[in-house]
Amino acid sequence: MSSRKFSVINKNLTELLEIPPNTKYLYCGNNQLTALPPLPESLTTLACANNELTHLPIFPDSLVRIYCENNKIKQIPILPPYLEVLSCPDNFINSFSKFPESLRYLYCSFNHLKKLPKLPESLKIVMCEINLITYLPDLPDSMTMLYCHHNNIKKMPRLPSQLYSLNCSYNELTELPPIPPSLRILNCSDNNIEVFPDMPEDMTFLSIENNPHIYRFTHPRMINITNCAIRKLKDILYTSKLKTPLRAWMWRAKERVAIREMHPDRVMALLDSGVEILDLDKYLL
Repeated sequence: MSSRKFSVINKNLTELLEIPPNTKYLYCGNNQLTALPPLPESLTTLACANNELTHLPIFPDSLVRIYCENNKIKQIPILPPYLEVLSCPDNFINSFSKFPESLRYLYCSFNHLKKLPKLPESLKIVMCEINLITYLPDLPDSMTMLYCHHNNIKKMPRLPSQLYSLNCSYNELTELPPIPPSLRILNCSDNNIEVFPDMPEDMTFLSIENNPHIYRFTHPRMINITNCAIRKLKDILYTSKLKTPLRAWMWRAKERVAIREMHPDRVMALLDSGVEILDLDKYLL
């Protein structure tokens, strides 16, 4: 095994005593680890998902990517200065320290977060759905995707000029900010929105169901898109006595597919290869 890569995935380990010196990539997911040893200063990628970790060791400055999904982590240590990817869904995290300016991808769904710190200008994708967030900080113009559904958000900040996809459903919104021309996908269902802003004519998906006074929304083309989206699950969701648990289960059922299809490495590779933001829907989901 190369000294630069150390992999013990799915080995049924309960303890990891030591990581080889000069290790650059550490893969120790799908075990029963409750703790990790000190991380080498050479480490750039830490992948420790699907364990029993309650905390993480101090991060070396060299770390660029962290994947610690589906553990029991309550607090994340101070993040390294050159971090680009932080993926930590399905934990018990209630707060973050300062995000580094290099961060490009943040996935922190299914936690206990009530707020997020200031978002760096480099950030492109944020998935913070299914938390306890009441408000969002200012959104950087570099952001292309924002999933903040199933929270307690009462007001959205100004939307970035490059935003492509927004899911802010299941919140407490009473209005939406102006919609940028770049937006192609919008789900703002299950809020308290009474008046909708103008929408881009070439939007490809829109869901506004379960808001009061939907009749005030008069864009003919968007009405057709909306009705199509509503009909897909309407009969199931509104005749079931288990409406709320069913919806929660459906989000969890889709999560693994979304993680695979919209994995940061895949999205970043598409953008870096020259794929335009407005063409991402041809490659994702």
